[in-house]
Amino acid sequence: MKLITKLRMIIPTITDWIEKNNVVRADIYKKRQLVETFEVSKIAISNILEIAAKGNRKSCCIDLNSIFDIGIVNGVCAIEYNDLTIMITRQ
Repeated sequence: MKLITKLRMIIPTITDWIEKNNVVRADIYKKRQLVETFEVSKIAISNILEIAAKGNRKSCCIDLNSIFDIGIVNGVCAIEYNDLTIMITRQ
């Protein structure tokens, strides 16, 4: 399955988590070291994947061509790109 198709399947699930007032957290790892954690307020896809943090303080924008792999296991979404991994979970 193409990565863009996987993304289009995953985004409604994450949006549903956010709309149901679940705490949705994104953890960014570089070489298995935690770099940053933030609470997700919005996730959207156009020509980039945008993951916005709550409180309008920042957003994470990912070029779709730089994504290597996407997967969901037990309610955890993992997006691998360049040398970073983003894990999106609901609390």
